[in-house]
Amino acid sequence: MDPEIVRNWVETSFLSPSPPRASPRKRSRPAPSSSPSPSRLTKTRRRRPSLPRQRRLCYPRPRVAPLSNCKRASSTSGSTASEATSKTVRSPRYRQNVLELNGVFISKSRDAAPASVQSLVNAVLGAPRDEAAPSAEELQRWVRAIVAAEDLGEEDVGNVLLSSVSLLPSAEHHPLVQRIAKQPFARPDLCLPRISGLADGLTTNVPRISTPVPNVTYGLRDAAFTAQQRVAMATIFPTNAVSEPISELLWPFLAVEFKAQNKAGSMHTATNQCAGAGSAAVRAQGILAGQWPVEPPVTHAAFSCAMDGRSAELFVHYASEDSAAYHLTSVNRYLLADPDHPARLHLHLHNIADWGVGNHLTAIKRLLDVQVARALPRG
Repeated sequence: MDPEIVRNWVETSFLSPSPPRASPRKRSRPAPSSSPSPSRLTKTRRRRPSLPRQRRLCYPRPRVAPLSNCKRASSTSGSTASEATSKTVRSPRYRQNVLELNGVFISKSRDAAPASVQSLVNAVLGAPRDEAAPSAEELQRWVRAIVAAEDLGEEDVGNVLLSSVSLLPSAEHHPLVQRIAKQPFARPDLCLPRISGLADGLTTNVPRISTPVPNVTYGLRDAAFTAQQRVAMATIFPTNAVSEPISELLWPFLAVEFKAQNKAGSMHTATNQCAGAGSAAVRAQGILAGQWPVEPPVTHAAFSCAMDGRSAELFVHYASEDSAAYHLTSVNRYLLADPDHPARLHLHLHNIADWGVGNHLTAIKRLLDVQVARALPRG
């Protein structure tokens, strides 16, 4: 190959400079103009309609009491609530803070009454009865009715014990016996025991015994007394204030309290209520006898019974010799699901009703006759 041709090819292909590469074209922007463009004139920004501004409510800043004041306030309110609770018959402290401070004492289970009172109890409960005792079939029917009602409310339990079974004496038990249900005792300031022997400032701070409102109360009718005796009970003070604590019921001698376990009713509460009713009945007899004593002296006593759907407990009430203290002592307990126990309770309650129109009425009339004799002019 011709050397001249080879040299020209090399110079042309490798040694000659390459032509300059064209740079990419840049997009030019228009110069800014002082006048707005037509598009901006047509597109105006829309504003939302402004809502009325709400007023901010400014509350006063709470003032925080010092920690010492807070502690003192909580302590005071707690003690006040405790005092209010202790005044109710359901309170565990009712016996100590109310009954005992006012001179009413509930004996322990194994404590016995004085000999004179125990002799009266034995004579009343052990007295023979003319009427026939309930039959075995009737006792079984009573037990079935009592067991069916043992988980019901207080009113239902009371209806069963008063109507479905004959545990309690009926309203027609005796023409001179009065039976009234759920009526409060009048004049509790006189008939209920009250603390004495202390300064007035201390006495006023002691809460009073709760006014008795027994489920059933037994007493005497007007027909049990002569016209002169009724005049004495209506006109001679303080006999006229304590002889009739319930309208048309004179000189109560038996109070009955019902409770239901499913309504948080307890025999403890029922016993507290019995203590108030029984002490009121005994105190009334003491007020009557205290004006003009008689010989031989009269034993002042009354009975009460606490019952629920499962059991019953019978109590006797009496006063100390100086009448400064009133006592409640348990006489007997009864398991109502055992047929023998309702039969014994039936006997005891009906014997108490007979005693009410017997020796109890006789003692009251003796004391009234003394008042009548004192009131009549001496010739």
